[in-house]
Amino acid sequence: EKTYPEFVSPDSPTQRVGGGAELGSRIPHRNPMLSLDNCYDEEELREFAKRADRVLEGAPVEYVTELKIDGLGVSLRYENGIFVQGTTRGDGEFGEDVTANLRTIHAIPLRLGSATGGEGQANGEGTDMNAIPPVLEVRGEVFLPKHRLDDINAQRVANDELPFANPRNAAAGSVRMLDAAITASRPLDIFVYALNYAEGFEFATHTEALEKMKELGFKCNAHNECHDSLEGVIAYYQRWLAKREEMPYEADGIVVKVNSIAQQRELGATIKHPRWAISYKFPAHQAITRVEKIGVQVGRTGVLTPVAILAPVKLAGATITNATLHNEQEILTKDVRIGDTVVLERAGDVIPKIAAVLKEKRNGDEVAFAFPARCPTCDTPVQRSDTEVAVRCVNAACVAQLKRRIAYWASRDALKIEGLGRARIAQLVNAEMVRNVADLYTLKADEVCCLERLGQASAKNLIREIERSKAASAEKVLTGLSIFHVGGRVAELLIAHFSSIDALRQASVEEIAALDGMGTRIGENVVTFFAQNQPMLEKLKQVGFRCFEETDASQRVLGAHAGRNYFPIATDSFFSGKTFVVTGSLPGMTRAEAAAEIKARGGKVTSSITRKTDCLIAGESPGSKYEKARELGTQILAADAFVEKLGIAAE
Repeated sequence: EKTYPEFVSPDSPTQRVGGGAELGSRIPHRNPMLSLDNCYDEEELREFAKRADRVLEGAPVEYVTELKIDGLGVSLRYENGIFVQGTTRGDGEFGEDVTANLRTIHAIPLRLGSATGGEGQANGEGTDMNAIPPVLEVRGEVFLPKHRLDDINAQRVANDELPFANPRNAAAGSVRMLDAAITASRPLDIFVYALNYAEGFEFATHTEALEKMKELGFKCNAHNECHDSLEGVIAYYQRWLAKREEMPYEADGIVVKVNSIAQQRELGATIKHPRWAISYKFPAHQAITRVEKIGVQVGRTGVLTPVAILAPVKLAGATITNATLHNEQEILTKDVRIGDTVVLERAGDVIPKIAAVLKEKRNGDEVAFAFPARCPTCDTPVQRSDTEVAVRCVNAACVAQLKRRIAYWASRDALKIEGLGRARIAQLVNAEMVRNVADLYTLKADEVCCLERLGQASAKNLIREIERSKAASAEKVLTGLSIFHVGGRVAELLIAHFSSIDALRQASVEEIAALDGMGTRIGENVVTFFAQNQPMLEKLKQVGFRCFEETDASQRVLGAHAGRNYFPIATDSFFSGKTFVVTGSLPGMTRAEAAAEIKARGGKVTSSITRKTDCLIAGESPGSKYEKARELGTQILAADAFVEKLGIAAE
């Protein structure tokens, strides 16, 4: 293969060894990788079942139960039986390409029908090629067995690296390594849990799909079960809760799924979760420790958050040294004092929090915490409000806020600037090289290479990443600005309505507040932010951010579908003056992008079907809005027809 690299095939055994990996490409998911809604007790589980029963009008329901493995969700794509692409879940709409690293995991077949078997895995050797879908996408969870964590951490400590806190972090970090050879050295495993797409194949139930995946050589968990009643589901949960510590892998609950595919389609999904599945979580792990002191952190929007500094304690595979106390009211309600003995738990086995104070263990030396009257970073008097519990530093120049705003701007939720972590941000801010996010875009490599532990090559890579972020969408830029109460979902809705940041800058409080899901508070926050940050926003425009101004509709669509081989065709006035609702998952674009295209052509987009709705744009898994539209006789436009109406078509 070194001599004749053109003959290297994706399923070659050499792909198991690994090498330099090309990561970072954003790949759209065929269908969104939605997160699961959670329930924490039997009553909440029964409410889930009742909701499904109401929609299904009392039809019999079978449930499949699966252990909820705590790892990294991935999507695997096969073409003609060959593994061609693997992506992380990402934000649910787009994932990160990690194909090279996933090829090193031996439990992932490189060629379907050639698996060697294993726990919970059918031996697919000799599978008839006619039984292999031409295009297949499955989803699974990459994990690290619990007993292998100590071996990896011992090696990391020997290399002067920080140990992984738990198997989940180890799995996620390993899959995203730039050197796939390191990934290959880690004993990662996978359970495949969903068949997302199989060209030419239809399945009546989820269990049929699981059997097909096992037949093809995928590793499915051997402990999946099917039940004809909710009582069987509850018994399964209780059985595995009792065996929780005996499992060879981390599991934080069970997943409950409606078995019938037809019933799944009828139940549909919300923006975030499928309505036909739920995660029934195990109780949080608990430990007892001592509050050594209470500190205060200043967030990116100025909110002061108290943090309990704890005596180190092991909890659910991680060493915990601090826990959030959320706000001043939380401290008063729980009566948390410095020196208290407390019960610590990890909610969802991720976020540590103080569940209770063991007041009977007090000896009189405990000290009540006095919330600061001035910002601990900039010494500005804090601001309190009658309408919220948050205590806030209102100094926009506060260094602590600035560092966190830049960190959020560079995060995966916003512009995703690789190499711009908190330590590097602190260096830039402390050196007064950056006073707001716009200043990042005037940095030069020969300026930043003088920073400690940042050579010329690293400086050039950092500047290249910063430059690349100028192509971010309007939604991501708006999210990254850290406007109070404007997260990713609100940003999507605002851009869907106003089409560009400049158009939003001209909007009044009343115009914003009138939108579905907004309100006066968000309107005031947006208008105030734009009024106070005009110079920074103008600088972002000047350095090359194109998302501020509304671009030609066909160009925006081409941008959204980059790499998909689309070209413009003639458009008409189909959208002008009409009211639309968008539901389900659309090929290659988010619902916010679809709404923006409709508005650009003179249409209006609302969130619910009424008699005033002219047309429903229906993607995959449209849910209850589809049925409502049929009841009202509303025009329904399929996703492919919608793309044609927009004025684009596949080559």
